[in-house]
Amino acid sequence: MHSLPFGRPGRFWRGNLHTHSDQSDGALSPEATARYYRDAGYDFLAVTDHFRSEYGFPLTDTTSLRTDGFTTLLGAELHAPRTEAGPSWHIVAVGLPLGFAPPSPEETGPSWPAGPERPAPTWAWLTRQPPC
Repeated sequence: MHSLPFGRPGRFWRGNLHTHSDQSDGALSPEATARYYRDAGYDFLAVTDHFRSEYGFPLTDTTSLRTDGFTTLLGAELHAPRTEAGPSWHIVAVGLPLGFAPPSPEETGPSWPAGPERPAPTWAWLTRQPPC
């Protein structure tokens, strides 16, 4: 069995890189969510609400919830188009800019299962780079 490094000298940061608020399908407001983690002794939190149209594509701004000893990271849970591997891919993106915008219709590509008769949909909107 491997021994964990937490008994060694140094500073370890306690945080959560993936949680939801009531801006998508979570139970608590962003403020209550941050307070919960801060009070539990966490050093950082990323509220990564579902970045989907049914929730209004939220990028939950948690910058005002930062305090001395507790910080927040901006992020969202992105959803890629359907591929041959399944109907939905969930990608946790942390470090997004506040102006991060939802994909335009031309960026999302068709939503069909990929196969030999059809190419896979483009994922260019995830990186904001032109498709190859």
